[in-house]
Amino acid sequence: MQVSPYQWPVSFTVRFDGGTTSHEQRFWIEAGPDKAVAIGRNSKCDVAVSLPGVSWLHAEFRRLPSPTGGPPGLGIVDFSKNGTGLQVGKGQMQRLSTGIVTAVPDGSVIVMPLKIKAEKELIVDQLRASLVIVLHPPDPSGPPP
Repeated sequence: MQVSPYQWPVSFTVRFDGGTTSHEQRFWIEAGPDKAVAIGRNSKCDVAVSLPGVSWLHAEFRRLPSPTGGPPGLGIVDFSKNGTGLQVGKGQMQRLSTGIVTAVPDGSVIVMPLKIKAEKELIVDQLRASLVIVLHPPDPSGPPP
């Protein structure tokens, strides 16, 4: 039985660079209203970011169905008070609107938090996390077992 591209999961890798750590992790988001990848300071978040200006649940990645019935895309919704930025390619950083799902193209950079309280001995880049998003080709089979 073939699965319609409309039902395919979206697959992506998050390359995390923030504070003093750097790593990457791959995710799949299947179709469904309660499917998301949580980002925040809470250690139970899928992407835990332990920086002072990052909210407990700062944002979520969500699967975006294609309006044309093709493979899905990736979106992000910001829940924070300190803001989340999205930079697509070499374009300007845009601040995400709270509670609105925004499409995340391949190669985009997510920056959090946007609003920070500078601390004496830390430079701004040490108080922000950058997440580089790499989208993978559509795969109807989903994540490996």
